[in-house]
Amino acid sequence: MKNKIILLWILFISIIHAEFNFQGCSGSGTFEQQIESYNGDYNNAVYVGEIPKGIQGLHINLVSDKDVDIRLYGVNNDKIVHWPYGILSFPREESKAYKNVTITYSGFNGVDGKKGNEYITIAKTTPTKMRMEAFGYEAGYATVN
Repeated sequence: MKNKIILLWILFISIIHAEFNFQGCSGSGTFEQQIESYNGDYNNAVYVGEIPKGIQGLHINLVSDKDVDIRLYGVNNDKIVHWPYGILSFPREESKAYKNVTITYSGFNGVDGKKGNEYITIAKTTPTKMRMEAFGYEAGYATVN
């Protein structure tokens, strides 16, 4: 019994501290991400993970009962999805090109008007290494799919 409890604890800690892991895999995955409140500092965002160059058909969904925004950065810290300075920064779904690849963003008002439920889709191959962060208007947890 003690071994099972230790194993479950290790699994729990792994999930809480998880991030993207694309090491030669395809398919899907889910993990929980703790989100901090921005506390008035618009640069205060939580690192979610790195997306390597060459990933095909990427769809990332961030779901939280708190108002959480996805941020996506490219090379040279290019703001791809970022309110208010990103290539994509509208309240509703929009698509624009970055490095000749179309990226679709749900918009900061979220899916069906549910703030905290946002997505990014890159239908073709990621053109460069990218970084995803989560910006929280409130502290809480988000599920990253």
